[in-house]
Amino acid sequence: MNKRAWAAAVMMLATAGAAEPVFAIPDECRPKAWWFFGQTETTHEGITADAEAMKRVGFGGVVYYDQYHGENPNAEKLWSDAWWEGIEFAASEAARLGMTFETAVGNGYVAGGPWIDPAHAMKTLAVIDRDTNGGNVTLPLPVAKDRGWQKTVAVLAIPLPDTDAKFVDMEYAGHEKGLASTMQHPGGMYGYREKTFKAVTNSLPKIPRWQAKTAAVVDFVPRGDTPVCIDPKTVRDVTEKFDESDRRLRCELPAGRWKVLRFVAVPTGGRTKHGRPEAMGLECDKMSAASAELHWKSYTKRIIDRLKSKGIPLAGIIMDSHEAGPQNWTDDMLEEFARRRGYDFRPYLPLMAGYCVAPNAEDVLADFRRTCVELIAERYYGTFDRLCREEGLSFTGQAGGGMFMIADSVFSKKYISIPEGEFWGYQKHGAYDVKDTSSAAHLYGKKIASAEAMTDASYKMTIPELRRRCDLAFAFGVNAMTACAVPHMPKKDCGVKAPTGPREYGLNRSNPWWEDSRPFWDYIAFCSWMLRQGDPAPEALFYAGDDVPVKIIASKVPKALDGLDWDFATGDAAARMTKTADAWTTPEGVRYGYVVDSEGRTLAGAPPARRLNLPHISRLLPSGEKLTFIANDTEHEVKVDLGGESVVVGDPWTRCQTTESSVVIPPGESRFVKGSL
Repeated sequence: MNKRAWAAAVMMLATAGAAEPVFAIPDECRPKAWWFFGQTETTHEGITADAEAMKRVGFGGVVYYDQYHGENPNAEKLWSDAWWEGIEFAASEAARLGMTFETAVGNGYVAGGPWIDPAHAMKTLAVIDRDTNGGNVTLPLPVAKDRGWQKTVAVLAIPLPDTDAKFVDMEYAGHEKGLASTMQHPGGMYGYREKTFKAVTNSLPKIPRWQAKTAAVVDFVPRGDTPVCIDPKTVRDVTEKFDESDRRLRCELPAGRWKVLRFVAVPTGGRTKHGRPEAMGLECDKMSAASAELHWKSYTKRIIDRLKSKGIPLAGIIMDSHEAGPQNWTDDMLEEFARRRGYDFRPYLPLMAGYCVAPNAEDVLADFRRTCVELIAERYYGTFDRLCREEGLSFTGQAGGGMFMIADSVFSKKYISIPEGEFWGYQKHGAYDVKDTSSAAHLYGKKIASAEAMTDASYKMTIPELRRRCDLAFAFGVNAMTACAVPHMPKKDCGVKAPTGPREYGLNRSNPWWEDSRPFWDYIAFCSWMLRQGDPAPEALFYAGDDVPVKIIASKVPKALDGLDWDFATGDAAARMTKTADAWTTPEGVRYGYVVDSEGRTLAGAPPARRLNLPHISRLLPSGEKLTFIANDTEHEVKVDLGGESVVVGDPWTRCQTTESSVVIPPGESRFVKGSL
């Protein structure tokens, strides 16, 4: 939190309900809105009415975003003359009204389309696993589903033990959202739904949860014991004997039973979502800069160049969260692994099928996952950020997001100029991933920590309800908000409900409270401005280590951080800090005087004392009322005496240092159980 955060709170209270703000809020601090097009036909009448309505209630910018959630034959086709006319007029109206205009990086979400062929699409390392007898072997090894492109990485043969024993492995049954896709709130975490598993019999034991450990699915899995290792000296590389023309292995193997594994890179099939249907397609390879650039040239750059040729200003590009599933391979994975980790991954390929070929298998798999995370961060997010900077545009991105593919939720945001998280309207108790976002901003010296705000807020939600959601996000460190979303309505007389298909986006000019909402949006703007003043001054740092995937899980935050303002760091952020016994400090000067790990062990400094303002407490209670206060697991009664100007703290609160105006509470878990702050 910024050094002036408490002053901000006081000033917000002082200005609440005022007809006019006490000073001119800078336009760059005003909220933006994702402006959804594609659910209806686009009209000049509707664009003008939308834009003027947003400007009237206090928005400072808009983001043009094609989002499609139902059937509408009247919607314009992407790249048609009518589509170009719509986006150009929308940008011109924003400029006329003094609002910034940005656009999404892709049609729908998030980065792909018909221009992405299977060779440039997201990839996974598939394994064709067959048991066979030795001798003169002719074995078909086709992929289960041909998605138009495949590339054999290796074909290996492993001798099987002379036994009829069978082993049962519980494998992931799908790629649904699981514990890695979680909601963050003060009381803990909860997943959308649990992972499902299926039982699979095999002739060799497998590493437990091997699909997660190879990033084939995304889940938080602790390291564990590995099964009995296969002697790597007995593994035969028969890749040269595999015939690509008919997908058959023809080779001689010694007598006995053998397991043959074909490792082949194939497209995952991950596709874009909720865009104009004629422009939906495969998502680009997230580990390939060339694939990201192909999407940029095929979609984003066309819009940039067109608006530039018309003299229409464009301020930036935004990237929504990735939701097209996991990816764990790219064309040069073996070369990149060797360059980054310093050893060859090829002998360890059986790990990608769950078979243990080394006693240090868990370490090797951790190195593999880290390599995946680095490639995605640098080549996907980093490439789009670089391309935006080359065009003189800002880049706002939800790197990591809901963990649909493997990520380090802090490190990934290192490569985004404006990191962004999100929180939804229905989340009464918390914010989705804004703590990861604000931590990344503090750790990597970024001034703005943005949030996709109030997503899917319904018409029944009131402004006080929405404000509570926003307040929690501000408390988690956000200092910019983009409302999700304001749908385009083609008629000036918009009726009682926006035409948004099956989704309900209630933040729009058809909402009965819209014209009275200016104080709310001014409040968002004022908070955003105030929280950008000064420098970050968090009290503590939670260091989660270097293993991936990783994101904030509030239920696992050490108890030692209760009541403190803390950030969340992973390996890369920690490595760039100066470390002493007293503190960890970033190169930009953010100092953490108390650092703990996931087990609650102190890595640096000491818990800061908490200071409570007694006059403030006294105003909440009648004279003579007693508070019960727990400090360091010991109960204390506190009597507040309002007989005079001073506030007297009565015995037996003897362990706390007191003055007339404040109390310094010793470190440890502390809370009031009676009374209210």
